Amino acid sequence: MFAAARDVTERKRFERALHEKNIELEHASCMKTEFLATMSHELRTPLNAIIGFSEALKDGLMGELSDNQQEYISDIFTSGQLWLPLRTPAQAAAAQPPGVVAVAAPLAAIAPRERIALVVEDDERAADLIRLLLEAEGFTVLHAASAEDALLLAPQHSLLMDIQLPGMDGLGATALLKQDSATAAIPVIALTAMAMKADQEKTRLAGCDAYIAKPLRYKELYAAIDSLLGTGKPQAADHGKSV
Repeated sequence: MFAAARDVTERKRFERALHEKNIELEHASCMKTEFLATMSHELRTPLNAIIGFSEALKDGLMGELSDNQQEYISDIFTSGQLWLPLRTPAQAAAAQPPGVVAVAAPLAAIAPRERIALVVEDDERAADLIRLLLEAEGFTVLHAASAEDALLLAPQHSLLMDIQLPGMDGLGATALLKQDSATAAIPVIALTAMAMKADQEKTRLAGCDAYIAKPLRYKELYAAIDSLLGTGKPQAADHGKSV
């Protein structure tokens, strides 16, 4: 009897120790995930400008380059990609040889052939890159640096929105847009340096219709716009070059 009691006590002690160890491992795993998410975000934010602008220059979106300029820009683009952590599958595919950003469908008040996009982005370099890429596709581009300003303009214009913003974030703004019958039909593309799988799920739950992780690649942006707005434009064919 005493032996049986000792066995039960030992088993309970072992189970308690195992439970405590599992809690420690779970905490360590959460800390690791949080660390990777933070490092990914901190790297992706500057890489968005380095890779985005160099790719646009390399592929002729801003005019033809000399041979030397093409070589140097290609070196910048290639070197920037070496620093890119945790690529999404779409970005990994785009890198092989051959961003809440929300895109709103044109509203009735907009001229039928005029495509107006509102870029909601507090980083000026990121906003400038998105503007350049959209203007290359024929969009008239407006800019708001906060979600609050974007909500005031959304009913009149097509929309493009970042996730991390001062004040209200992009997810909160997207949720409000989707709850309002006047703006619920606006398709939303999340463009963010938050590139973990859990971040993508958060954008989906908030109502985003597509997700692009920074650094922004113009082919991925154009494909998302074409999918949501049905523009039917051939990807990168207008620029005569491939990545």
